[in-house]
Amino acid sequence: MIAKLYTKVLGKIREASVFTAHVLHRLTHDYSYVDGVIQKYKTPELKKNAYQSYKLWTLVQILEEQKPKKILEFGSGSSTMIFADYAAKNGAEVVSVESDEGWAEKARTYLAGNDNVKIVFAKALGFANLTPPQLKYDINFDETFDLVFIDGPGGHFEGIARKTGVTTNALELKDPKLVLIDGRKTTVHYMKDHMHSHACRDSDLHSLHPVKPGYNYFSAFSKKVHTTGGSD
Repeated sequence: MIAKLYTKVLGKIREASVFTAHVLHRLTHDYSYVDGVIQKYKTPELKKNAYQSYKLWTLVQILEEQKPKKILEFGSGSSTMIFADYAAKNGAEVVSVESDEGWAEKARTYLAGNDNVKIVFAKALGFANLTPPQLKYDINFDETFDLVFIDGPGGHFEGIARKTGVTTNALELKDPKLVLIDGRKTTVHYMKDHMHSHACRDSDLHSLHPVKPGYNYFSAFSKKVHTTGGSD
């Protein structure tokens, strides 16, 4: 009982620190582009939440730093619009996989005329008989991607409790340079144990510690660079 209460209190403190971090960050950084994207694609499907602006701002910085040429996204949403703008300006290619056929069609409509982006529908499968339970989009890719973004699949899967399913698609890809995961703590932990070719930097939101402005929003798996040492 005391342990649960302690955890709840820590959670409230962390939640307050996130709010403060977002407010302070806005005071010293330009959010005009991100705010414009959110307003432009404002729909019931793209509900704004407390993390959205900071999440998208962080994503923009990562794109500018990494400069990927091939991007694969699992779970279309507001991030797709950021990827689409980046691809159009930088000659990159984006494939966004979505399990909601209706939303996939809407996303295609919003991005009509942008030939750098391809919205692909794929069913989301749940495997409750596995330990841990696994989720995956029913699609495979042969090519290599510079950036892989995981924000799905969402929804209810029979026999799989919320936040317990592990999205496994990234583990089936050919050596991606960088994998970003939005939330999905269970997926991050599973990938740490199975994606040994990549080093993980965990999201600061995966602990109960208070965060500061500029905190790590995404969990990131970066391909390890192997160096060969020589002898004199």
